[in-house]
Amino acid sequence: MAAQLEQIYHCYDQALDWLDTHRDLFDPLTEASENPSSEIYLTKALGELGLLCMLYYRRKEGDVDPRIQRFLQLIESVWEQPQYKERIMRRPDYFQIYTMIYIVLQQCNVISEDYKAMIQRVINQGYVTATETTPMRLLDRHHMLDCGQFQYSLPSYEEIYHQTLLAHNPELVYVTDTDVYAITHTLFYLTDFGRAPCTILQGEHLATVQWTIEMLLGIYLRNQNWDLTGELLLDCYCLHWYPDPLCQLAWEAIGNHQLPEGSIPGPRYSQEQRETLDETASIHYCFEENYHTTIVNALASFLIYQDLKAASDRDEK
Repeated sequence: MAAQLEQIYHCYDQALDWLDTHRDLFDPLTEASENPSSEIYLTKALGELGLLCMLYYRRKEGDVDPRIQRFLQLIESVWEQPQYKERIMRRPDYFQIYTMIYIVLQQCNVISEDYKAMIQRVINQGYVTATETTPMRLLDRHHMLDCGQFQYSLPSYEEIYHQTLLAHNPELVYVTDTDVYAITHTLFYLTDFGRAPCTILQGEHLATVQWTIEMLLGIYLRNQNWDLTGELLLDCYCLHWYPDPLCQLAWEAIGNHQLPEGSIPGPRYSQEQRETLDETASIHYCFEENYHTTIVNALASFLIYQDLKAASDRDEK
């Protein structure tokens, strides 16, 4: 157990170092180009960095990691810019991403609830809860509004879940990468990222869900897709269930493929392509291809490390 814990923590530590070194690239106000897709991509990246901070705060023990503090300082500096805040009112299509930034800062005790009333007014207008979306995205919206303790009108988690792909026990031979992302995220939101027991997942259906996650983890580990491998490991944390030896093999493989500077290769990352670029282009290429995979695995490794360490400490008593 000690060796496995050390391996998992090393993955987290190296990943966080890389994210810290490149944290300025998460700023959508300085990095966004005239291309609108670039702006939304960078705003999404900042939100994912914020999620890492929020879930870290939930499970931290003792002092806050200085790297997490620097991430929060960056996120706060972006949030405090008037042109950023006003987008919640002016761009309802971006509402969820911008509101998540507010929730992260509020839950990490960086800002007060002063802005909550304005966000609630946008919700009360009805647009952001009425727009059509997939069941998984509706669970995402439900979860976010619950995290912020907002008042809203949406179907229950159980009603939404029964419309998801995961609830229908899909044949794995047919699922696509997009389907697997829908499956992993469904479990994130149902369990509040492992924080809340999920009464929907019980008995035979829970066993089927666990089997699905285990099979997919084996498939994506074999395919060396570290993005979905990381998300599936995070699902294991959400269920507080770690099928061995598969989980151990996954951490060994991720550690072996983590790049020397700490990032974890995304599905489209190519070392050969990177080597053709100059230094600046190489930095941006690596960030664009690897930031999400690195955040996912940093998050999974931190949370699983905390879970396994707590279990190990209990066993020693």
